[in-house]
Amino acid sequence: MPALMFPAQLMQSRRYCQPRLVLLGDAAHCCHPVGGQGLNMGIRDAAALAQVLQTAQQQRQHLGSLMVLKRYDRWRRYENWVMLAFTDILNRSFSNHWLPMVTAACLC
Repeated sequence: MPALMFPAQLMQSRRYCQPRLVLLGDAAHCCHPVGGQGLNMGIRDAAALAQVLQTAQQQRQHLGSLMVLKRYDRWRRYENWVMLAFTDILNRSFSNHWLPMVTAACLC
């Protein structure tokens, strides 16, 4: 069987929720493993969702409503975008063949 390759690349879903549906972790976003942040982002997604749902339950709101789930979407999409951008910059820096960038990466 020939070897298969799945290129690691930057990806973020356009939205993390719909009524009664939430994406988190690798289902919502994907980054190059160079920064080692994929698992951490997924754990923070789960913690944020738990906090949003707990607050909604305390306020007697419907947990699957779009209004509730969009709180999670707004919170995590921005924070994940920042981390995705950071890991993408790291990946581009360390896989660059431009001599000044290679020299700077070696000094790190």
